[in-house]
Amino acid sequence: MIARLFGKVVEKGLDHAVLDVGGVGYKVFASVGTLASLPPPGGEAALRVHTHVAEAALDLYGFADALEEQVFHCLLGAPNIGCKKAIQMLSGLPAEEIVDAVRSEDAKRLAGAHGVGKKTAERLVVELKDRIGALSASVPVSSKKAPEPALENLLEQLMSGLVGLGFKIDQARGAAESTLEDLGEDELPVLLRDALRRLRRG
Repeated sequence: MIARLFGKVVEKGLDHAVLDVGGVGYKVFASVGTLASLPPPGGEAALRVHTHVAEAALDLYGFADALEEQVFHCLLGAPNIGCKKAIQMLSGLPAEEIVDAVRSEDAKRLAGAHGVGKKTAERLVVELKDRIGALSASVPVSSKKAPEPALENLLEQLMSGLVGLGFKIDQARGAAESTLEDLGEDELPVLLRDALRRLRRG
């Protein structure tokens, strides 16, 4: 079973990346936040990996850090939440926010994740409370945001993430500038999700 991959980034899509490890290309599905953390194609990266074996497929799911991986496994323990659904949720809400929402029993906040309705969010709060509470103490969890970079740096990071996902530089700049104009300074995954929504609509 594959638990970790280290290699060269060959391509980055909207929901996956391909890593070249010793001449073999591994397609790894990942959240928006993890994909944004990867370098552009040609750079090297390491990902923690969950291997999902089904009857007709073997899929890999990648994570940039231990907390996201642990939250992913917590989500899999809930009824009707499979690997793809869990990754979609982590794209809608970063792992830290999912943890905070469950611990504070904030179903409304959890319902902000992609494809999660009010009833599903309420059920997940109940189902996940014990699992989230049992997360390893070695993994820091905090709802406090890290110091925010200046808007100019955010613009560069946001554009880099969009270009890394395959968008042209002019598309990336337009979406990034519109996002920052409307949202101002915020966490990069939040801004990236907003910019992606704009590009998909456009």
